Amino acid sequence: RTVKQAEALAADPAASEAVRLGASRALRGTSVNDGFSACAPEAGARPGKEASPCGGRPGSLQGNTPWATAEMDAVAALKKDPNAFAALVKDPDERVRLAVIGRASRTPTAMIAAAYASAPTARTKAALLVRLAERNAPETAALAASALGETDETLLLAALDALRATGSAADLPKIAALRKASGRVGAAAQLALANLRDPAAGPALFKLAETEADLLAVLSKRAESATLPLWKPFLLSADAKVRRAAWRGLRGMATERMLAPLLAWLPEIPAADVEAATAALRASARNADPAVRVQRVADAWKKGPAVARAALAPVMALYPDPAFDGLLRDGLKEADRAARRASAQALVNLSPGGADARARLLELFRAFDPEDRGLAATKLFAAAGMDAFPALQGLFGDAAAGASAKKEYLALYDAVRTGAA
Repeated sequence: RTVKQAEALAADPAASEAVRLGASRALRGTSVNDGFSACAPEAGARPGKEASPCGGRPGSLQGNTPWATAEMDAVAALKKDPNAFAALVKDPDERVRLAVIGRASRTPTAMIAAAYASAPTARTKAALLVRLAERNAPETAALAASALGETDETLLLAALDALRATGSAADLPKIAALRKASGRVGAAAQLALANLRDPAAGPALFKLAETEADLLAVLSKRAESATLPLWKPFLLSADAKVRRAAWRGLRGMATERMLAPLLAWLPEIPAADVEAATAALRASARNADPAVRVQRVADAWKKGPAVARAALAPVMALYPDPAFDGLLRDGLKEADRAARRASAQALVNLSPGGADARARLLELFRAFDPEDRGLAATKLFAAAGMDAFPALQGLFGDAAAGASAKKEYLALYDAVRTGAA
């Protein structure tokens, strides 16, 4: 009765995580070992003298009950003769079967695999799969793949866990079909897809992603260098949703290896994706060697069209370098409005503090488009405080920038007066 109550608690979605975990630990640690976890020392055992439930007398929540006695007898028989496993695993009491499977350390692998076909319950099959996966047995993958068509959660979880290490690309469609299942099964399927060790799994997943774009999130977790070129078709897809999913995936990878291909693809991206491309570039550039980063970004700027420069300017602003200043000033002359705006914002962000800030920002103020001069005025106030007002007033007579200086002076005054600056 106590075991059943603990099992119900462990599976109760309304119970707190701590309660479910406590019930699971109680079942694993002081009841029969179910083959799903490492065996724990018995409570009260002296340090260095732990009595292991894996090899000795198992603990029990129910004490000296008939099934506990049967369990002890079965484990003793298995310890005496590992070949008795085939008969013992057919015991009518599942608790006895699980105890035998959990202690089958000397039982031949082939005998454990053979028992799977005739196992009477899903939970018994799950325990057998776990034991086979622990040994990395060659039979594991085929048995685990066959179990993906089952409905029992315990068996599905064991099968998905086993396939992470032993599965192949051929198993991907079945695993992918389970990734949207509710609860632990869906999470385990996602984990299996992200960690399947077969080298062919990455390309096979990209093929599936052609019709199921949400798999790009899984491919991001795999973060494989060899499959980086396979991202490009998704970044250039006619479907905006697919492109957004691809940019999110690449941003999540954030590896230095991504920087070169991303920079190479920039000239081909649509203008609508500039912001997403910038986010991915920032993530990958952060992990690049500084000298390599400056050289690659500068080269991409010189070779790229306006759309590439609009994406690169915010990246330059994060990593001040003298080489970027001249390039960004050239960006202020771009025919493309978005590239000019991005260059202006980057130049403002690159402006240093101290005594040199005021002169530089006033010079940039005159160089910017009239609609971008507010960027320089706001930065000027941040650097010079109230001295920004007489600095702007000094530009009132400027033939090219005087009208903008008056406009930004008033805007800044209103911001200060209302506490917005």
